[in-house]
Amino acid sequence: MNTVLVVSNHGEMIGGGEISLLTLLKGLDRSRWVPVVVVPSEGAVADGCRVLGVPVHVIPLPGLRRPGPRVVRSLSALVRLATETRACLLHANGSRAMFYAGLAGRLSGRAVIWHLRISDQDPQLDWLLARMATRIIAISEAVKARLTRWPRAYGYCTVVPNGLDLATFVTAKEPAVVRSSLGIGPEERVIGTVGRLVLFKGHRYLLQAFAGVCLRHPSARLLIVGDGPERDSLERQRHESGLDGTVQFTGHRVDVPDLLSVMEVFVLPSLGEHFGRVLLEAMALEKPVVGTRAGGVLEVVEDGVTGVLVPPGQSRSPGRRDHQTLRRSDPGSGDGTGRPPSRRDALQPEAACGTGRSGVCPSPERQIMKEASPETTQRGIVTQHGRRTLRWRLREHILETRVGRRSVRDLLYPTYVRLYPWLFCMRSFEYEGKRYRYMFHPYGATIRGERIVEVPIALEELNAYAGKRILEVGNVLSHYVPCDHVVADKYEQSDRCLNVDIMEFHPPHRFDCIVSISTVEHIGWNEYEQEPEKAVRALRHMKSLLAPGGRMLVTMPWGQNPALDRHLRSPECAFDVLRYMKRVSSRNTWIQADASVLERACYGKPYPFANVLVLGYLRSRLGA
Repeated sequence: MNTVLVVSNHGEMIGGGEISLLTLLKGLDRSRWVPVVVVPSEGAVADGCRVLGVPVHVIPLPGLRRPGPRVVRSLSALVRLATETRACLLHANGSRAMFYAGLAGRLSGRAVIWHLRISDQDPQLDWLLARMATRIIAISEAVKARLTRWPRAYGYCTVVPNGLDLATFVTAKEPAVVRSSLGIGPEERVIGTVGRLVLFKGHRYLLQAFAGVCLRHPSARLLIVGDGPERDSLERQRHESGLDGTVQFTGHRVDVPDLLSVMEVFVLPSLGEHFGRVLLEAMALEKPVVGTRAGGVLEVVEDGVTGVLVPPGQSRSPGRRDHQTLRRSDPGSGDGTGRPPSRRDALQPEAACGTGRSGVCPSPERQIMKEASPETTQRGIVTQHGRRTLRWRLREHILETRVGRRSVRDLLYPTYVRLYPWLFCMRSFEYEGKRYRYMFHPYGATIRGERIVEVPIALEELNAYAGKRILEVGNVLSHYVPCDHVVADKYEQSDRCLNVDIMEFHPPHRFDCIVSISTVEHIGWNEYEQEPEKAVRALRHMKSLLAPGGRMLVTMPWGQNPALDRHLRSPECAFDVLRYMKRVSSRNTWIQADASVLERACYGKPYPFANVLVLGYLRSRLGA
């Protein structure tokens, strides 16, 4: 049997990440794997592990904002524990845990798996954590998108959704008993939500929406389960809205299944959810669910099929959908029997992952450990394509050797980029009957992504408008060539950039040429408050910034923003002409293709980053 050292970010139950960790440990095949858990402090996580019979060690994991001697002591203790337990694998459940597990793995020669559970980026640490991880597990595609800046890490990241153990997630009390304990009458209709009371969970919008529901359904009650720093603010909002008698805060509760059993409609109003485990819990109890089109919720709920989706951060739409759902639901369905049985069947692990085992989570540990099986393990190093040879390990050791503040890899990379076209006979590509030279540049791993073709095409477009008014949406071209045109970029800090949301950009004049390189798909999609349709509105606004006779070129990787993809295939598409480029080899060679290439196109597969690039052209009419 092989020992795996699991390092937890927290000692207490902070959220779904810790619950999912315990579920994973429970479903782990003990005939092959022996888990040993490290927690930073005593608490509910340690207690839960001991109930499962898993050994627990307490090693403090100090914060990284002010590192000191404590960091060294904790790292030494973790390396010593890995050696004493003869662990062949370290599993980091979170970013802080990954920092310590990653360094311990490097020092002890062991593989490290980073279980990535949140989509929020940490610019100061992500690059280091991505480099130290042997493999990465993300709980959703929305969370995996956090790694798009690091193509190597993105390539060996696998999405394994959280699972729910249906054998243990059951109610302990009758719904009538729970309703009585909460002071809810038998004729009252209950809408509910479960989650920490923090800003991004969007409870303030739910309260606004519920005020409209009460006008149509005077018997409606809102049950908010959870606690957090926003509770005082939400209670003030309840009082100011005159909802004191209809909105109830329960605080933190452990009997979540019992509370879900009395809800006729479950609502998750988050502005940006990493996964949405509580949606699975509501579905497991056969409750109608209303969620927002934000983050990982889109991967859990199919609008109109397994639930209802509404735009995030809007109080009117959720109110209407709750109203419609209440009208469709059976007034006597407080016990949850008004849902079709197939909804629960769809959550069964064997249906989700084809395992045939009932009552076990959808095997995140199986996919993790499959990559780390003894057949693909040698001297504690887990490989992506089998065994890593001694030659490979020697090469990696040399490339990671530090020369001053930089590694040998970083020093050699610019030279490698310049030699790339000669090494692989890649000089040029054809687009619209014209030959273009590939863009080989050390910035941003150009040789591995779509920048290699879209930058030359965009530069040719700018050359046609030299000396005229040019706007670039998203600061890209200045990283490759000197530029003197106007650049609008909401986030990138630069002397040349106007840090403004394109939707709020209203210049005093219009532009003869507008270009945007792999930027529009991020608008509204990779933002804190996710608005998938914002990218389409941004295209229309950019069109309004064109001078009469002006021209716009926008390049967009296919498959990264579903809302944008749908728009590009709809009759209302904002562009006059669409062109397509397809990646055809691992060496990053591209050819021009037709629209049929979209049928099987997928972002990140089979090659990193975009596999199909869409180029949209638009010309403003004279006199517009």
